[in-house]
Amino acid sequence: MKGWLERTHAPTLELARHFFLGLFRSESFAGEESFTPLFVQILGLLIAASWYIPVQVFGRYVQLNALPDGDLYHLAYSMDTLWMMLVMSVLIALIAVFQWPSLFPSQRDHFILSPLPLTRRQIFGGKILALLVFFALCIAAITFLSSQVFPMITYGRWETRPYLLRVAALLTGSTSCAIFMLLAAIALQGLLLALLPVRWFRATSFSIQIVMLLLILCAAPVLPYFPTRQLVEGRSHWLNLIPTAWFWGWNEQLLGTSNGLIAGLALRAKIALPAAAVLATTTYLVSYLRYTRQAMESTKKLRRPVFAPAEWVSCICAVPQAQAVSSFVVNTLLRGRRQKLMFFLIAGVGFALVIENSVYLALSGIYRPRELSGAIRSAVLSLPLTLSFFAMVALRRVFRMPADLPANWLFRFHESRNARPAQLNAVLTTFLMLCGAVPLILSVPVEWVMFGAQAIVAIACQAALILTLAQYLLIDWRSIPFTFAESAPRRQLVHSLTLHFVELSIYSFIGAAWIDSALGQWRPLLTFLAAVTLTFAFCYRRRTQEWGNEPLDFAETPPAVLESLNLFTP
Repeated sequence: MKGWLERTHAPTLELARHFFLGLFRSESFAGEESFTPLFVQILGLLIAASWYIPVQVFGRYVQLNALPDGDLYHLAYSMDTLWMMLVMSVLIALIAVFQWPSLFPSQRDHFILSPLPLTRRQIFGGKILALLVFFALCIAAITFLSSQVFPMITYGRWETRPYLLRVAALLTGSTSCAIFMLLAAIALQGLLLALLPVRWFRATSFSIQIVMLLLILCAAPVLPYFPTRQLVEGRSHWLNLIPTAWFWGWNEQLLGTSNGLIAGLALRAKIALPAAAVLATTTYLVSYLRYTRQAMESTKKLRRPVFAPAEWVSCICAVPQAQAVSSFVVNTLLRGRRQKLMFFLIAGVGFALVIENSVYLALSGIYRPRELSGAIRSAVLSLPLTLSFFAMVALRRVFRMPADLPANWLFRFHESRNARPAQLNAVLTTFLMLCGAVPLILSVPVEWVMFGAQAIVAIACQAALILTLAQYLLIDWRSIPFTFAESAPRRQLVHSLTLHFVELSIYSFIGAAWIDSALGQWRPLLTFLAAVTLTFAFCYRRRTQEWGNEPLDFAETPPAVLESLNLFTP
C-alpha cells in the first residue's frame, strides 16, 4: 500500500492526493508528512466524542433491564438514540463548516492548476474524490464503532430485537443523517456561488461560515439539556422541524415502530436525502460551468474603510516602528480568512462555555436564594476571565499562522537593536487591546449591575489577572506575528488541550472564586494582590529577560530535544 501511494498516478488521483493533503496542511508547513499526526488526532477525537453516549448510559441500562416492566427501557433506548444522533450531527456539521472553503476549488487552485495540462473535469474530479475520501473517513469514525457499541451495551432482558437489526438501523439512520448534513452544506455554498455576484460571494460565504461555526459551538454544550424525553414520550410534532429527528424516525421505523409520527419522520428523511443530493449535484454542476469566469474575476475593490481599527490600536504606541507592527498585526488579522476562522473556532469555545453556564443556571433548579446568588456571582466574575482566556489563547495560536511572508523580508531589512523592544512591546499591547480589554469592557455593565460599587474592585482584580496571563502567554515570544514559516505542531493536540484546561481552571474558575471572596474583605484581597503581583513579576522577568537582545525569529526553530539529538537536516 505504501509503495502504491508513493508512485505517480493519473492526474485525477494526483489532484485528489493534493486536495486531500491540503485539508490538513497549510501551504507554509515545512514537512511533507506534517499532516499525518493532525489527521490521526482528529480521527481519534471524533471516535472518542462519538463514544461519549455509549459509555455514559451503560449503568442506566443495567438498572432498566432489572425493572419488572420494559416500557421505560424502550423509551430510554429511543431517547438515547435520538440524542446520540444529535451529537453525531453536531460533530459532522462542525467538520463541514470548518472545511467550508474547501468544498469547491478556490481561486488559488485555478491560478496554480490552470497553466498545467489539466482540464476542469480533472480538477473538479480530484476535488470531489478528495472530499469523498475525507468525509467518508470522518463519517466512519463518528458512526461505525458507536453504532455497534451502543446496541451491545443496551442489550438485556427487555430487548427482543436482533442485535444486527439494531446495528443496521442505527448505522443507516446516523450515516444518512451525516451524509445529509454534508450535502446540505455543499448545496448551501453552491447556491451562494450560483446566485451571488463574485465580488459578494467571498464575504457573504465567510460570514455565513463564521455564524454557523459559532452557532454549532454554542449548541454543543447545550445538548445535554435537550428535551429528548418530552419530545419522544409526548410524540411531539416539534420533531418534524428537526432534520436529525427525521433520520431518527427512519431508525425507529426499521426497528419495527409503527405510528403516524414515525412514518412521517421517516418519509421526510427518505425525501430529504435524495433532494439534498440532487441540489448539491446541481449546484456543483453550476459552479463547474461558472468556474473559469468566477476564478478570473477580481474580488477586491479598493475603497477607504468606514472605520480603521488598526489606527485606533496603533495610536497607543509612541514609536513609529511599534505603530507599524501594531497596524500590520491588526490589518493582517482582519483580512486573513484562515486566521479569523481559527480565532473564532477557539474563542467560540469560550463563548459556548459561557452559554452553557447560563443555561445550567436557568435549568438547574437551584431555588435557595443563597446558593443561587453565589452561583450567579461566580458566573459573572468568571465571564470576562473565560472570554479573555480563550481569546488570548486563540490569538496566540493565530499569531503563529503565516499570512504575509513577503513582510518577513521587509521587517528583516529594517530590523535594528534599538527598535526590537518597541516592536515586541507593540505585539504585547495589541494582544492586550484585542483580547484583554474588549472582554473586560463588555463585562463592565453586567458586573456593575451585580456588584454595584464593588465592581470597581472586581474589575481591577480581573485586569490584573488579564495582564498576568498576557505576560505568561508571550514568554519566549521573539517574532512579528504572521511573518514566519510554520512547521509541524510542537505538542500533541491532547497534550495542548490538557495544559489549557489546567490553565483555564487556575485562571478563570479559581481566580473568580478568589475575587468573590476578596470583595468586601481586605485580607483575601491583599492575599490575592500579593499572589498576582508575584506571578506577574515572575512572568514579566521571564518575558523581558532577553527582550530585544536577540534577533527576531523569522522561521520556526526545532525543539531543543531535536537539536540535541541532531534529528534535523542542516
